Amino acid sequence: MHVWNFAPVWANADLLAQGLVNTLKVTGAALAFGVPLGLVLALMRLSPARLLRWPASAVIEVFRTTPPLVQLFWFFFALPILIHVEMTPYVAAVLNVTGRRESFLLSNQYLVSLAARCARRDLPSRALTRQLAETWK
Repeated sequence: MHVWNFAPVWANADLLAQGLVNTLKVTGAALAFGVPLGLVLALMRLSPARLLRWPASAVIEVFRTTPPLVQLFWFFFALPILIHVEMTPYVAAVLNVTGRRESFLLSNQYLVSLAARCARRDLPSRALTRQLAETWK
């Protein structure tokens, strides 16, 4: 029978606590940036104008279809080279979590609204109401 040894875990409890605090910081920042970004993207995606709908759909689909680790590497390594800024691990994580969270939430709410056979004029209000409800659960 195997005996679990938690001594190494308890010896590094301070690192675990620091990781918890950092996770909460990233989550809070992702919510703070994600809600306004999500509202703008949702309005753009539900717009009848193609010039607004297509870029929003492209952003949402890129975040939905690429793996989170690839996005994190892209934000941390490639983006600073392309736009000549210094990227901290915290900022890269916040960008990654914000983009992924909003893209999945928006696409799901949009599809649910369509599946519920909402009239085209009701899609923005229904999708945004559901998004806000999901965000503040």
